[in-house]
Amino acid sequence: MLESNGGISYLVGQRTQEIGIRMALGAQRRDILQLVLGEEAKMAMVGAAIGVAASLGLARLMTKQLFGVSAHDPLTYAIVARSYRRSIGLVSNLAVVIVT
Repeated sequence: MLESNGGISYLVGQRTQEIGIRMALGAQRRDILQLVLGEEAKMAMVGAAIGVAASLGLARLMTKQLFGVSAHDPLTYAIVARSYRRSIGLVSNLAVVIVT
């Protein structure tokens, strides 16, 4: 969460002049939000892919601790990845965009 938040904050900081020029040329607040959140969505997708790959690799270590769930249950992976991506990624970066 902190890395994603810091990454978007850094990207917005680097593009402050561009955002200012876009707004001076008539871009609406929604256009700027779409620009920033589009970048966040890309970062969140890459993070989710890395997370799923890592969890598949670590599933063997956790097999003994799982009760009633297969170590490679695709539904569980999909639900966790989707929930994480939506809740943490977008909420934390909306906070950065609103504050900035």
